[in-house]
This record gives sequence, structure tokens and C-alpha cells, in this order.
Amino acid sequence: NVLGAGLVVFLAVQHEHDAQWGWLESMEHMLLDLALACAPALLLAFGLSAGFRLLWGSLRPGRAASASGGPAREIISALLGFEAVLLPLVVFGSEFMLARIVAALVLALLIVLLLRRADVGLPAVHKRADGVEWGDSPRERTSIGAYGVTSLKQLMAVVERGTPDFALGLFIAVLMQILLHDRSLPVPPAQLDVVLLVAVGLLCRLSAASAIPALAILLIEGVSGGAALALLIVGPLIYPRLIRRIAERYGRAHALRYVLLVAGFAVAAGLGLNFWVPDCQTQAWMSAEQGLMAYSSLCLLVLLFLALLLRRGARAL
Repeated sequence: NVLGAGLVVFLAVQHEHDAQWGWLESMEHMLLDLALACAPALLLAFGLSAGFRLLWGSLRPGRAASASGGPAREIISALLGFEAVLLPLVVFGSEFMLARIVAALVLALLIVLLLRRADVGLPAVHKRADGVEWGDSPRERTSIGAYGVTSLKQLMAVVERGTPDFALGLFIAVLMQILLHDRSLPVPPAQLDVVLLVAVGLLCRLSAASAIPALAILLIEGVSGGAALALLIVGPLIYPRLIRRIAERYGRAHALRYVLLVAGFAVAAGLGLNFWVPDCQTQAWMSAEQGLMAYSSLCLLVLLFLALLLRRGARAL
């Protein structure tokens, strides 16, 4: 989809050079600059995530890195993962990133308190899907070659999860730019945009990698920084699979409390940012100089994505 949208934009720019289609060329350059700004941080986040998964697996050999800790670990990873920290830093700037980290820490504490309170009375031992209790697997010696293969598998697993999300974010950014150019989609007024983007986050699962490119375009068009913060809180934390896991482990009542807590906190955090820091810098990527590192990182991400397509196929992604 992203490659097709890029091809359409490129052909349109080459075919029409009058003032009517001049905005397509500027959009093409804007999206390229956005992708170049995100690529090094996204690649670094992939490497750090793969290293963390490998380290966690070696320290806790009886636990799978992706499944251990139940829903709580999945929630904390979405709030404070490497992608969720590094991408806002390079795209929006340190001021916005700091506000997001503070909001994420407070929300993480509230969620942990909610789930810990719900955890009272549950059995102390939980079993995996294969029936083996956590921690039963013995520690085994692993050769350097096996570590290398495991590291590559962990990296490809992280890339498989994050690269399609980033590609989806660029596609949404193209769509937003087209809709906002001719005002087919009006920009909501200040403060109301916070509530609207929270509603979008409740309806659509958007990870940090997929939400940030679209938010970069929306911020240029006049959406407030508080609305962007609210979507970055709700999008990665509200989706059917996670809600189902919480309901199965803690009950439907606590799953509903979780959704209300995340949505209410996102609205409060967005409105608070707009009130306390109305001039928060959110367009740091537009003034950044893109050098060889950015182009190399983007090319490497494209190659990794193409390798995934060849290995798994488009339907599997």
C-alpha cells in the first residue's frame, strides 16, 4: 500500500507540474524527510528491543520474552518501549518526549496498582499454553553460534512487528495530507481535538511506530500537542487482544476499568499539556539535517522489510 501510494504520488508529480499539482511534490519531499528522520531511531529501537528480548530470555530461560509477565508486561512495553521513547524524541523534540515519559510513568503506576489489586485471590502459579509452568525449563549451555542465530531471530521478530506498523503510519500520513490539503477533513478546534483523537485511539489500534508519522502531519495542519499525546497514550494500549487477555485473567469488570482509566487519563494528560505548555515544540523533525546515517538507516529498513516479504509473504504480515 505504501509503495503503491508513493508510486502514484511520484507519477502525478512527473506528469503534472502546474500549480494545481505542485502540492504533491512538496508532500513527497515532506514524507521523505519524515521517513529519514524516523529511520535511525526506529532501527536503534529495533536493535535495543531485540537485545532486551535476548537478555531477558537468557536470564529467565523458563519464560518466553514475548509472553512473560501477563498483560502487565505487554502494557508497560507499549508505554515505555524503545520505539515509544526514541521516535517522539527525534520527530517531536525533547520537550514533548519528556511530557510523554512523565505521563507514561504515571499511567503505568496507576495500571499496575489496578491490576495488582485485581490480582488478589488469583492462583499463584500460572501455566503457559503448552501446560508447562513458568520457570520449569532448565538452564542450558548455549554456544556462541546459537546465540548469534537467536539474536538474528529476535531482531527479525522485532522488525516483523515494527516495520509494517511504520509503513502503515506513512500510508496514513499520505492519506491525512491528501484529505487535509483540500479541507475534505476539517481540523477540529483546540481541546476538542484531544477528545476526538482519544476516540480514534479507542477504535483503531495504533502503535507508536504507526501513529507518529500521521501525527507529524496532523500537527503541521494545526492539531494540538495535547491531542498527539493523548493518541500516543491510548493507541498502543487499547486493542481487542489485550482487552481479551485482561478480561480472561482479571475479569470483565477490571477490563472495563482498564479501558476507562486509560481513556480518562489520556484526555486529562492531553488537556493538561495544552494548558500548561501551550507552545510545546512538536516539529523538531522539520529542522533536522538528514545525512548519510539517515539514508543508510532507511535503506536498511527497506531491505529488512523486503526480506520479511520474501520470507513470510505479504499476507503473513
